[in-house]
Amino acid sequence: EPTIKRFQQLRDNLIKISVPRSDNGELERVGRDLKEYLSMWTNISQGFTFGKGKDSIDIRFTWYDSYNRDKKNTTNPLVERLSMLYNLAILYNQMGINYANMPGDKLKEATNSFLTAAWVFDRIKLEMGNASQGDFTLDLSELNVGMCGMLMRAQAQQCTYDKIKVTRADKANLLAKLAMQAAEYYAAAHGCANTPPLSKTSDAKTFVSLIKFHDNLLRAQAYFWNGVMYHERCKETTEGIGKGVANLRRANTYLEPMAKMEKYLPQQTLNYYKDFAQKLKDRTELVEKQNTKLYHEPVPEVADDPELMPYGQPISLEAELATPYDGQEILAKMIPLAVRQLEREYKDKVGGLLGQVFDIAKQTDSVQQDFLGKHNLPAALHAVSGEQKIPDDLWQRIKECREKGGAEGLEKLATNVAALADNNNASIQKLLADLRQEEDEDEAMRAKYGAVWTRARSSVQNQQVKQQVSYFRDMYEKGKAADSTVKAMIESSKGELGILEMTREELTARIPKKERTGEQPSPAVTKLTQFISQLNDLKKESEELLERLMKTFEGEVVTSEMIQVHQNLKDKHKVPLLITLDICRATAEVREHKECSGGEQEQTTKSAALYRRRHGRVCQGTVSQQRKQRAHSILCKTQQCLQSL
Repeated sequence: EPTIKRFQQLRDNLIKISVPRSDNGELERVGRDLKEYLSMWTNISQGFTFGKGKDSIDIRFTWYDSYNRDKKNTTNPLVERLSMLYNLAILYNQMGINYANMPGDKLKEATNSFLTAAWVFDRIKLEMGNASQGDFTLDLSELNVGMCGMLMRAQAQQCTYDKIKVTRADKANLLAKLAMQAAEYYAAAHGCANTPPLSKTSDAKTFVSLIKFHDNLLRAQAYFWNGVMYHERCKETTEGIGKGVANLRRANTYLEPMAKMEKYLPQQTLNYYKDFAQKLKDRTELVEKQNTKLYHEPVPEVADDPELMPYGQPISLEAELATPYDGQEILAKMIPLAVRQLEREYKDKVGGLLGQVFDIAKQTDSVQQDFLGKHNLPAALHAVSGEQKIPDDLWQRIKECREKGGAEGLEKLATNVAALADNNNASIQKLLADLRQEEDEDEAMRAKYGAVWTRARSSVQNQQVKQQVSYFRDMYEKGKAADSTVKAMIESSKGELGILEMTREELTARIPKKERTGEQPSPAVTKLTQFISQLNDLKKESEELLERLMKTFEGEVVTSEMIQVHQNLKDKHKVPLLITLDICRATAEVREHKECSGGEQEQTTKSAALYRRRHGRVCQGTVSQQRKQRAHSILCKTQQCLQSL
């Protein structure tokens, strides 16, 4: 409850906000509130379904377009989030403007503010994705968000240009590149702003003119600095002044139409423009005069276009928008039943694929173990080689087992797992009993009050919960069967598990000594040792792959993706594509490894076949083919070595 109250308080404050636009301290405070609200909203929007459905909450979000004040009233929670993000971007834009106009050197802070705003606009565009544009106002249209993103980059680039112009005016080539890049950003923003419906808004004419003004001004400055560069270079080499004249003349062509825009300019910008215009005029007259009297170089008809040089990347707020808050652990657990249903459907399908991966890996391991055991490998190698040590890979496995308790730890694990399974079963039975009791009470109230008792039947409302319980009960039965198998294996190996407590030296002493001394092992024996090591490496790769897949399957990725499916932000059949394809690829890889190791060929699943059709060169041309060739080569060479012995 305190978390919900804090959330409501934040929203009330952000809606009724009234802060002086020039006060960056207050703007930063509002920014912190916005980021906290957005962090909380992520969990709240995931925990509820908004709309008029039977499982939905009919809460509507009202926003007004920043261009025309059109009202938008919707149950789409994405509109709420994107509107708050939009306000956050505008806030950083205003802070950047304030920093740029402050006395002293605040251009770096201004640049960072504009780059942060650019990231927020990029984020809005990304999250809009395939969502219905009908719920969005004009300011949240793809056209406007794209325009704003370019405008933020343009302002950031211009601040960097202005800062370097003050501190490194001798770097004419660098200044030309920075100015031209800023002009390109302004041109991209101008293209969006001058396109309907943005060009039809009330202040569009003034706004479009201002963007065009900055575009022209920065292009003029880019050619100006190019001209300065050639002029300064001419003093050292006596060449290039003609190109300098061409660039300065080109700069003047961009200033000529700007006289019509002066009425739209703030006084500070107008003064900046007039100072530059005078500076350009003076430099042009000087360079043309020197060329006429001293150098007599021909002036090219076309000036060199300055190169582009973007400076700085959008600054991410990803971490700040995910800042922990009081009560987050509670809200994070509020997942709609519909999302749980989607999760279950997905996990059922992917779980089947994972089961195939595990089965194939188990069968593959069995084939290899039978093959090696038939020839008493690798133990037999110790009788004919000088190797008298425990392999590092084997010792590492023994150490890991000992760190987890050794033989005693394995026995405790088997016992604890059984006890945990009993607890899980008890919880499932209690939940089923509670559901039956609740349904009985509902029927009793229905019989007592008749038509007055209007709520939906519990037996109907509980169907989804019962399905979930049934799913967990099936998982319990499968887990219990697997636990019994593991426990039986541990019990049957009790007499042999004591070897895990021995030191490396004690284990080494148990290795059979070489019967003949003074002889070098045959090349076949050496190769056999190498082949067995390679087979161990393949097995380790498979184990690491299985572990990675399990982490992906059990993580929060599925929940996050299914929430977006539920909110109609992503296609149900395309969302977990990366996870599914990763598992399909693993299935294909392990299956091919099994096939070339002597096992029976298995029919490829539809999902794996789909993966191969879409990504055939990736799956078969790289990892799978390499694994297939390696395994086949190892087993063939092993057989040849055995025959030679």
